[in-house]
Amino acid sequence: PNAPSAAAALHLHPLVWGEGGIQPATLFPFLKGQIEGMRGTVEAAGTANWDGVRAAGEIDLALRELGFAAGAAEVSMANGLIEIRWASPAFTPPGQLVSIALLDIGLELTAGLIEFQLRPDGQLDLQQAEWQWAGGNLRTKGRFDPMADSQEAVLEVDDVDLAELLALVDLEGLEGTGTLQGEIPILRSGETLEVREGKLQSTPEGGRIRYRSASTARVLANQGYGLEQLLGALDDFHYDVLEIAVDGDTRGEVNVAIQLGGFNPNFQRGRRVELNLNVEARLADLLRAGLVAYRVPEAVLKRLEEFQAPEVP
Repeated sequence: PNAPSAAAALHLHPLVWGEGGIQPATLFPFLKGQIEGMRGTVEAAGTANWDGVRAAGEIDLALRELGFAAGAAEVSMANGLIEIRWASPAFTPPGQLVSIALLDIGLELTAGLIEFQLRPDGQLDLQQAEWQWAGGNLRTKGRFDPMADSQEAVLEVDDVDLAELLALVDLEGLEGTGTLQGEIPILRSGETLEVREGKLQSTPEGGRIRYRSASTARVLANQGYGLEQLLGALDDFHYDVLEIAVDGDTRGEVNVAIQLGGFNPNFQRGRRVELNLNVEARLADLLRAGLVAYRVPEAVLKRLEEFQAPEVP
């Protein structure tokens, strides 16, 4: 005889997450300690069927203004429509798009757009993840195992505006011009995120740095340079070499090593000067970012507009 079969339409009405209310661990206890502080709205619609042997189905998951904390990372204002196909195990087709207003891993990344696929083996293929930072872009891609104890990703840095980067540094009287590029390798071990030998460097055309403030003279004096000479050189420094090396815990103390090479036309007849500075600071304090005028990308909004819940008879 033919095996029994069944089919059904599914609809999860908008589920509003919030502080003090329902949380993922309420529905799925195994997520306790994994995902916390969920806020925003989730809605789902799709179909399920049973052919007498196995279950399968298609679910569209609409995320709106979703935020949560997962380990060492915090996500704010995630939006997207995720197409889930499940036939034990679940997976997604390629090309899923999710926008994230802010990803805080100690280094705050804003205006993110992630294109990905969840594979049947549980691996996550990041086809492209791009973020805006200090006027430029950070990108990464690759295959990751979300359940692995450790994971490494390399953020490629392009077209960072030195003027915007220095504006994030709380140092009165410091300004500059030029463009930076490089790589920031990030290693996750448990809930710890570390920058390992991150490096930014100037483009060949170089730029200028001006520092005209005595309010942090004590900091510069502790570097072992003649303070008067150092401030004189930085009064109008034309650089062709600018390298910034970063190492350390993204939520703790990091070591920032700065190498400068160039000249000041009004200092010691324009002779070439090489400067090396080392600073210890909290990365979260040193490099801040904001959500001013953030808008969900049109590609994500269009997909969310296509989400349709089944009509209830």
